[in-house]
Amino acid sequence: QELKGNLVNVLTHESKFGDTVITLAAALGRSDIVQVIVDAIKPIVCQSSRLTICDLVDFETSRGKMPIIEAVKYNHADVVSILLSHQTNAKLLTKTHKKSALDWAIALGHESIARMINDHTQLEERVCSLFKAISKFDISRIKAMTAGGTPFQQNQDTIIQRELELKRR
Repeated sequence: QELKGNLVNVLTHESKFGDTVITLAAALGRSDIVQVIVDAIKPIVCQSSRLTICDLVDFETSRGKMPIIEAVKYNHADVVSILLSHQTNAKLLTKTHKKSALDWAIALGHESIARMINDHTQLEERVCSLFKAISKFDISRIKAMTAGGTPFQQNQDTIIQRELELKRR
């Protein structure tokens, strides 16, 4: 309660080691604490006309520390997942090291985290493309992007097959 009124300053305050509370929690793999912090950020962002969640989740310290990069460096996939689900920018290069979270995951050989970041980034790009198609009224592109595709069709075939078997009984 005592920090609530000054939470933005608390979240951006650096220790002498260049950590913020969220970069430290991410580095330690404390997904429960990262979730609490991210949940505390949401109301601040909703009440602000100047802040976005990215301003706080992607905040870079003077030593180049960012929550997602700290989680990646120490191989904490659960923390990376939480941050990705809260709009962190995994492609953002730090000003200090000129590397993104994906760059760090690849460099450190954290393949599952690299795959998670890559999948998330591709999904964001597809959604962005869909928004562009919607804004341009590009019906054929929207249909192509939202069509079920092969896995969808295979699933439908399986469902139809089961329904036919049930009817035969």
